[in-house]
Amino acid sequence: MFQSLICSGDSFTSGYGLADSAKTWPHILANKLNIGITNLAREGMGNEYIIRSIIDQNIDSGLVICGFTHPSRAEFIDAKINKIFTTIPFRRGQTDFENMFWNDYYDELYYYEKFVTQVKMFSAYLKHNNIPYLFFDAMPIKHYYKNIDTNYLWFNNENMCSITYPHKLPDGHPNEIAHEKMAERLYKIITI
Repeated sequence: MFQSLICSGDSFTSGYGLADSAKTWPHILANKLNIGITNLAREGMGNEYIIRSIIDQNIDSGLVICGFTHPSRAEFIDAKINKIFTTIPFRRGQTDFENMFWNDYYDELYYYEKFVTQVKMFSAYLKHNNIPYLFFDAMPIKHYYKNIDTNYLWFNNENMCSITYPHKLPDGHPNEIAHEKMAERLYKIITI
């Protein structure tokens, strides 16, 4: 079927809070499919990173699965130290820049439309390179459009949080049972 599984996402895909990365849904799913796994997910990252991490791999085969995060996670660069960072709405310890961004410049519809454009270009890239893929929302996202892409699972109906509820860690991240449930759900979609 597939030779490998390449995943990207935020903390819901990276397995934040789990003691063992082998307990994440990407690793469980790869084991069920008996294929290799590359999990590019990183905590706190936005959709720009998620898309770029896959494109930067120069993948020529395998199944790509991305768990998208909320479009409000905007990516910026601190030019003084040449470091990319992602804003997360109103988290503790925000910089003056982040406070200014959220209070004076953030517009939900604009960042949603930017996300839609990114997903459309990303899916066109994957289709052009004959790379099979699936997308889903890791957390609830308010979608303003009916559908972005036919490979976008459960569009505006479900997300990883709703699929795995109530199995979560005290901080709200998915626990081992949640990752198992997510892997099983994706496995059924892939193998049917």
